[in-house]
Amino acid sequence: MRKNKKNLELEKKLENREGTVNPGEIPMYVPHADIIPIHYSVDEGFAVLEREFKQFCMAYFEAARPDMDNGNCLDNFIEMKENQALRGLRKQREEHIRDIMGYLGQMHDGDAALVERKLENHRKQKEAFEKELAKLDKVFHKGTVYENLDGGESV
Repeated sequence: MRKNKKNLELEKKLENREGTVNPGEIPMYVPHADIIPIHYSVDEGFAVLEREFKQFCMAYFEAARPDMDNGNCLDNFIEMKENQALRGLRKQREEHIRDIMGYLGQMHDGDAALVERKLENHRKQKEAFEKELAKLDKVFHKGTVYENLDGGESV
């Protein structure tokens, strides 16, 4: 894969983010070398809570001193954090899909432009061949009854 400035910047950002893995190089079709896999990650607040959950719970229980009837006192907090993390992942997915669709749109536009140019070249070649064929027909029919006929008239 070609290493361009955009790829290098993205790889540096991915390396600097904690908890992500550098995607490395993957073989791909060269005209669309800017497309690389994106890794999803939860926000830093959730990652810290996940790493230090035991310490957080112990500190909370020491400070709040809940009784045995309040065993689910952290459930709302945990559910809130979980929902925040899921919203963040959904947002990343939506951005990822938008980026993919953008790349696909650019690829389509580029491919369509290339095909249009080829079609125009084929039309020009067809016109040139038709002119050459008309000249050859004139030469071939010179001195025959078909010499004065224009395009497909019968005798």
